[in-house]
Amino acid sequence: MTRPDAITPDVTALKAIAHPLRLRLLGELRLHGPSTATRLAAVVGESSGATSYHLRQLERHGFVEDAAELGTRRERWWRAAAQFTSVGWPEAGEGRDAAGAFHQAVVSMYARTAQQAAEEQSTLPESWAALTSASDAVVRVTAEQAEQIRRRLEQLIWQVVEEYPAATDEASPGARLYQVQVQSFAMPGQGDD
Repeated sequence: MTRPDAITPDVTALKAIAHPLRLRLLGELRLHGPSTATRLAAVVGESSGATSYHLRQLERHGFVEDAAELGTRRERWWRAAAQFTSVGWPEAGEGRDAAGAFHQAVVSMYARTAQQAAEEQSTLPESWAALTSASDAVVRVTAEQAEQIRRRLEQLIWQVVEEYPAATDEASPGARLYQVQVQSFAMPGQGDD
């Protein structure tokens, strides 16, 4: 399901976005809105030179753009060019390697976020701590049935999440950012059929 507010990168752009720091910078801009390299450097724990370099690479491939109306002669502001990135699985060739590297980087980022949330769960107010969950279901299906499950889950997530304000919108007092992750995959270790 490709969203209208998504960027679909070509192979070269896909290789560029598979870098963990670039993914994190793009995520920060999507989640918190426009920022400068210096502000982002403080958030991600890197030098402003490193963040500037990676932001320029993201710009080169269409993931971020200059937010000129916010900047000054001394300070350049950046914003995400699209709110989502849509990456399918290419038929073959170089695109498949790039898509695989991108998916690995994204899954690593998701795992780190989920791990950090689990570690911080006990520090949250009870009402929020109770809302951290992890569940799974394993079912034997064909590839076609797995595609139906994946598509239905994606549709359901977007249908539910779109009922609430975007992450950068003003929210009610006491509101927190709440991440919904749904992961689906063929169970590892089964070989190739």
